This record gives sequence, C-alpha cells and structure tokens, in this order.
Amino acid sequence: MQILRRSRYRNFSDVSRAGIRSWLGKLSFRDVLKRLAETKKSVLIADAFELAWQQNLRPNEREYTIGISGCARAQLWQQACWLLDRMSESSSQPNVFSFSAAINACEKGSEWKQALNLFEGMAAAEISPNVISYNATLSAFEKGGKWQQALSFLEAMPDKNTIPDVISYNATISACGKGDQWQQALGVLEAMLVFKLSPDAISYNAAISACEKGRQWQLALAVLQTMSTAKQSPDTVSYSAVVSALEKGREWQKTLILLEAMNQARTHADLFAYNAAITACGNNSEWQQALSLLETMFRTQTTPSTISHNATITALDKGGQWQHALILFEAMPRTRISQDAFSFNAAINLCKNSGHWEEAIGLFEHMARVGIPLDIISYLD
Repeated sequence: MQILRRSRYRNFSDVSRAGIRSWLGKLSFRDVLKRLAETKKSVLIADAFELAWQQNLRPNEREYTIGISGCARAQLWQQACWLLDRMSESSSQPNVFSFSAAINACEKGSEWKQALNLFEGMAAAEISPNVISYNATLSAFEKGGKWQQALSFLEAMPDKNTIPDVISYNATISACGKGDQWQQALGVLEAMLVFKLSPDAISYNAAISACEKGRQWQLALAVLQTMSTAKQSPDTVSYSAVVSALEKGREWQKTLILLEAMNQARTHADLFAYNAAITACGNNSEWQQALSLLETMFRTQTTPSTISHNATITALDKGGQWQHALILFEAMPRTRISQDAFSFNAAINLCKNSGHWEEAIGLFEHMARVGIPLDIISYLD
C-alpha cells in the first residue's frame, strides 16, 4: 500500500542525522524516539527510522506506532503516512494502532480525504477498525466540515460492532455545525440521550455553536438551559456562543441579561462575548450600553480589541454621538489598539456627515501614510 513517498516532502540535515546516529549508538531505538519527542524534534523521526534501517535495526510494531504518533502530535501527516508505508514493506505489519495513529495525523493536518483513504485501507489489510479509528476519521470529517460523511460513519458504527462514544458524537455534532446543519446537530445530541449516553460540555457547546451559526437564538438558549438541568456547568464557550446567537437575532437586552448571568455564575466573559454584546447594542442604537460594555472590559481586565472599538464607534454613530465616536477613534493608538480600514472609514464618514470635510480628507491621507489599504468604501466616503 504505497501512500506517499517521503523524498517529495523533506530535505535532510546532515548535522541532525549525525546527532541521531550518535544516539543510536548509546540508546535503544525506542528511547531515541522518546528523546526526539522530549526535545520537540519530531520532525526528525523519519530520519531516525532511515538511520536505523541503515544500521540493520528492525523497528517493531510498537516503535512504528510511537513514531507515527510523534509525527501526528507535530502535525506531520506526510511523514506519518510514509512511516505506515514503510511498515507495510517491512517485517512489522501495520495494526489497528498504527493505522489509527496515522489517521489521527491526517486529522491534525486537516487532510480528511487522506484520513478516509487510510480508514478504507484497513479493510484491504484485513484490519478491523476500533472506536479510536472511527473517532480519528470522524474528527477529520469535522475539521473538513463533511457532515454527511460524519453522519454516515456514526450510523454505521453499531453495524460494524463498534459502539460510538461521547467523542464520536461530539465530532459529528461539530461537523454538522460547521456544515450549517443545526437541525442535524441537535438530532445527534438528542440521539445521545436516546442511547443513554450523557453529553458533556463539549457536546452541548458544539450544539449551541451550530444553533448560533444557523441564527437560531431561541434554540441556542434552550440548549444552554438544558446544560444546567443536566448538571453540566456552562463555561465561557457556552455563554459566548449564545451571546453571539442573540446578537445575530438582534436581541440586545437578552445579551446584557446573559452577561450578567455569566457574572453571577462566576464565568468570565471573554472578548468574543463582549464584542457580540457591543455589536448587538450598536445594531439597536443603544450607544450608552455599548459604551458601558467597553468600559467594563477595561475594568475587568478583558483587553478590548480593534473590533470592540469599531463596534462601539458604530454604536455611537448610530446614536448620533459623532463627537464621542471621534474621541474614541483618536484614543485607540493611546491605548495600543490598532486602527484598521473599518476604523478609518467610520471616522471619515463621521467627519463627512458632520460637515468636517477637511478632517475627513486629513484622515484619508493619514490612512494612506500609515499603510492601511484604501478600499472602495474609503473612496466613497
């Protein structure tokens, strides 16, 4: 089973190879692999195997699996597949563990097609996949947003005498979310309960995120409430995703209520949650609330970002507070907040609408001087 040829992907370092050769003279091959992992030099694992073969060493199944797993942790999926190929050609035949490790490497490298090829290669090698093999492939589908494939794999597992676990369901829920399939995501979450499998925080968060992407704020809020009922404490990710869903639904009052609930639950609101809440307030011309949230970020040591300031400037503009908006724009460099094209375009538009054309032209020229690309909005303003 020829998967990849390593020579297409790596250049060799004589100095590194010399160091490995020295290790091979003093340590067991397994210890050499461990030393490479400990020194964060997993990129040299394939070199170690080549030098071992040159010295007539014959790595066993366990050592191949350790090497492939080391490549996976370093996101070196090409080397992992190359090692699996060499394993097939040697006296050490691949097993379910080496295949699973190689699939995991492909998942970490966002190579879902290669992961699927390896999974299908297990059948050709007459190796039965286990739950780890399935989960690694499901995670690869999740990263690629391949929700149909994920659902098919999940449904096929019991027929292959492999019972899905929480990780299997979580990867599938997340895949459905990334594929904009919130209905399917909620269906998989419900299936966990039907099969007496308790969802964890990751399960609920993936379902909430799917609802957020689908602009289903009512359902996102319902899943959040279900977490508490199921004795799963919502975390920052849970709350932030619901706040974002509420922002998309233009429910600014509920975003503020939820931020307060986070405070009462002693869950720190992150940058993502604050930005969504400020945007929600701005969309409804609630400039006082938006400005208050920005001030709260400074007080709670949640460093505001350029997006935080841009959203607040927009809120002030919509509320007719152009002077305050310009003051905030001008204060950004003093607080070490970068101004981007959106910031400048908003400020230029504020000056233009207030009749301050000279200031608008000055900002336009300054924008070019500091190297911020001028877009069509800049010229239209």
